[in-house]
Amino acid sequence: MVTSKNPSPTRSLIIAPGGATEERYGGAGTSMARLFRYCPKSEVETTLLHAVEHHPFVTQFNHQIQCGNLPSGSSALSRMRFVRKGRKWITRYASNYDVGLVVTSLLTSLELGLSLSQAGIPFIARIENAMAGRAKRGWYGKLYDVDARRAEILRRANAIIAMSGEVANELVAIGVDPARIARIPQHCDTRQFIPAMSIDERSRYRDAMGWPDRTTLLCVGEVVPRKRQLLLIELLAQLIRRGHDIQLALVGPINNREYGDTIRARIQEFGLEDRVCMMGFTRGIQFAYRAADIFTLPSLNENMPNSLIEAMSSGLSPVISAFAGAGDCVQDGVSGHIIQGGAAEFTSWAETVSNLVEDGKRRSDLASMARRVVEKTMDSRLIVSQYVDLMNQASTEG
Repeated sequence: MVTSKNPSPTRSLIIAPGGATEERYGGAGTSMARLFRYCPKSEVETTLLHAVEHHPFVTQFNHQIQCGNLPSGSSALSRMRFVRKGRKWITRYASNYDVGLVVTSLLTSLELGLSLSQAGIPFIARIENAMAGRAKRGWYGKLYDVDARRAEILRRANAIIAMSGEVANELVAIGVDPARIARIPQHCDTRQFIPAMSIDERSRYRDAMGWPDRTTLLCVGEVVPRKRQLLLIELLAQLIRRGHDIQLALVGPINNREYGDTIRARIQEFGLEDRVCMMGFTRGIQFAYRAADIFTLPSLNENMPNSLIEAMSSGLSPVISAFAGAGDCVQDGVSGHIIQGGAAEFTSWAETVSNLVEDGKRRSDLASMARRVVEKTMDSRLIVSQYVDLMNQASTEG
């Protein structure tokens, strides 16, 4: 329940240069668009500030404003130009807002949060990924310490939403006051993402998805090297050689063409053309979860991916790699399995998934516990109330 009782709605500026829409997979913008569907407009009036041409109208937000244009993969110079334009806009209009919410830890976004602070408006930073800021950078990385600048801005935020324990620990390590860190996890609509009620119903969903009716491993997300879908292709080949009648569904857009071509080549090499269902962006993604049996995510770097929470809510037993937020979502051996990296990693994947394919009761037990975890701690209605309380608090204390 939302505990604040403001006489008028808190005027909140949601800063998401990459946009906030449900019409794509994953990312902070998608998560916020889904979350604010449940935001009580009597409590918070939201304005989305973005930099995306032809951004669809999203009814979750009271207002939407495009400030410049910042396509995905923009150059450092493009981002610098966007920041300059965004600062000017905020300087002019900051007094229209009570609080700002920066939905990513990217420096481009945080700079606009700092501009709000300089204009006397409190801002909240939402930090989704513990490894953000450690990627290799081009020429500008030699001229400008991006990580130091990010840390400087985060220390000035009125509050920070940390989505996992590792994120919270990293924030403390860079000098953020622990009292200003709010641990709020990823969210999911547990009324939309529900389990299939029977084996027959799962079969009907497979038919609706156009998949053969056999045990199905599922991976949801963009096809890029970081997600390591190639490991799943090799895993599938190994399990079929062991005699398992299974298939793999990869649901998500191919956002790295070279990696997509490599996956297709490996499918052909292993003779798996009739065992891998590759789908692009798919509306009604909840039905894909209900058509599957085991959720797999071997990513190198994640925090709390939407797909994992959705799969758990949908009653799937998850098998995931040991990325940053894995332990915040899955209790190994109780609500799923976490595969550690190292020399024996592939063997662990093969043994774990093979055992789950063979043991339907074990799958069911893990899936039931996974569903229970999401219902109790990550339901969208619970999480949005925490956001609303935090924004109301920051606006009155700022």
